[in-house]
Amino acid sequence: PDLVPGLDLAILERFQGTEQWVLEPGDLLYLPPGVPHWGIAEGPCMTWSVGLRAPDWRELATGWCDEAIARGLPRARYGDRGLRAQGHRGEITADLRSSLRERIETALGGADEATFAAWLGSYLTEPKENLEPRPPEAPISTADLRRALTETGQLTRTASRILFTRLGDGRCLLFAAGGAQEIAPALHELAALLADNRDLPSGRLAPWLDDPAALELLTALYNQGHYELRS
Repeated sequence: PDLVPGLDLAILERFQGTEQWVLEPGDLLYLPPGVPHWGIAEGPCMTWSVGLRAPDWRELATGWCDEAIARGLPRARYGDRGLRAQGHRGEITADLRSSLRERIETALGGADEATFAAWLGSYLTEPKENLEPRPPEAPISTADLRRALTETGQLTRTASRILFTRLGDGRCLLFAAGGAQEIAPALHELAALLADNRDLPSGRLAPWLDDPAALELLTALYNQGHYELRS
């Protein structure tokens, strides 16, 4: 379909509706991906549009290529040392093609599992500019965080996205708003708890509050702005 040019959103130049729904206050309408729609307010109101978007294949590939190129290719000009002299100065020879292609493909495909995993988790949790975490004005100590959580408090995640991944060698990476860190195997279950839940009451965190490494991780995430304390 023809889209209105120059817009960040995909807006059809011509839209013809086939179905119609009238929503009341508090109603929620789900539209599957790829279904064009147009909303009209029939009176003073406020509406919210929540997009659940999967990663775009081309964006994923571009992001990984940028990372792989930065890691695998030097910031230097191409040099043709070692190539045989050619008969025509304007010919792109098979040797030249092969040399260039091999160097580029090695850079793009030469990363190990851990390198790709670290990039992917950081990429998928990278926040939008207006959703970057804001650290608290005054950092909290592990002792103060433990005390606050013990006194019926809870940790509530901010807009930060948190994911984790297990590597084949038993290691685990935790990602928060584009940042990545390796955590000890003993904290794998805590990583899953953090990734699966936005609200963490003190009761769910109680088994971890006597673990110095776990408490240090929770404190770091709080001081980085990924969590808030609520009563």
